[in-house]
Amino acid sequence: MKRGGQLNGRADKAGKVEGGNLPKRRLTILVCFALSIFLNAFASDFKQPTTLEELLALSPADLEKCDLARMNLLCAEGLPGSEDLKIDDTLATLDSWAQHVKSETDRNFHHFQENPKDFNNSESYYRALLLITVVQQDFNVHYNPAHITTPDAPEPDNTFFADSKDLFLHGLVSSRAMGTCISMPVFYVAIGQRLGYPMKLVTAKDHVFARWESADGKERFNIEATGQGLSTPEDSFYKTWPFAISEEDIKINSYLMAQTAVQELSLFLETRGHCLRVAGRLPEAKATYLQAQALTPQWSEHKLFLAAAEQPLAQPVERYQNANDFVEAMNRYNQQIMTHQIPMSAPPPADPSDQLAKKYAPQDAMANYAMQVNQYNRQIQARQQNPGQPIVPILPPTPPSAQP
Repeated sequence: MKRGGQLNGRADKAGKVEGGNLPKRRLTILVCFALSIFLNAFASDFKQPTTLEELLALSPADLEKCDLARMNLLCAEGLPGSEDLKIDDTLATLDSWAQHVKSETDRNFHHFQENPKDFNNSESYYRALLLITVVQQDFNVHYNPAHITTPDAPEPDNTFFADSKDLFLHGLVSSRAMGTCISMPVFYVAIGQRLGYPMKLVTAKDHVFARWESADGKERFNIEATGQGLSTPEDSFYKTWPFAISEEDIKINSYLMAQTAVQELSLFLETRGHCLRVAGRLPEAKATYLQAQALTPQWSEHKLFLAAAEQPLAQPVERYQNANDFVEAMNRYNQQIMTHQIPMSAPPPADPSDQLAKKYAPQDAMANYAMQVNQYNRQIQARQQNPGQPIVPILPPTPPSAQP
């Protein structure tokens, strides 16, 4: 992947903007920012939804007025990992983080003024770079290392979609500060939109990223949200990564296109459906997939998701280092059963003694083979000492590697 930059060692002293005429690019961004404030004020009579039901009842026009972060968090309600979710508190934290990004961006603006070439001669690039750098350095936002895989060896659904904190904003806007390719682009776009930046979500096959695209279309670059620093791959990169996509795929599934609010909600509902399906709540998962399909009926993946919701996933076998791990797993299993996060038919965790037996099966087989060899040798020795005894066939034992 093409790597961009990361602004390290931000200045300790206040980076005041020098007087004089504003650069044209900066003037354009300030005009867009002012326009954003004006439009928000104009739409101030719009009431933001407070429940998922209210969100789903909004018209496409009203969805465009809905805060992206609020939309995302409402879709996480009631999922495993969202038991302590407080949407208003999470949004307040996100607002404060955005203000911190703005403060640091303004404080360091002299770096761009003094050396614009370091930022591709683009104020937009500078602002995107500061956004990424500040949240990664000051809030430790990063990809959850437990979910790092490669496209040729993807993580199973029943582990990747098990915890909503890895899929929605509340796992990032907290001291945990970890997410995945589903939540991290949403986080960066939500911060950017709070700063008046023209940022939107974009999808590829099984992947989500962010895009900066000015209203006049003169400045446009992608933002890969899962790595360190700012990376700006071209669209051609996402046509082959993480999976190849055809021109027909792009047309049908709206790949590589800035998502509308309706499409963003459909994406969030799909993610919600995956989490419900993995939790064994299949009727809810199917209903959620149908809600997503109603918003974006042309997307081909809906049929696959609906088919998957017809049967439960096989639960992964947990492995334990000691008995305490097994006790904790049993407590977690019982709690999930009581709170209806998994169906009553879900199998309990495997007994650790079973895992130990499997782990040491080769050693046990070798020990048993050694005993058989000793017994065989004693039988041969006894025959040699007593040649008058009846001859009974004695077969040597079979080594473990040769056993069927």
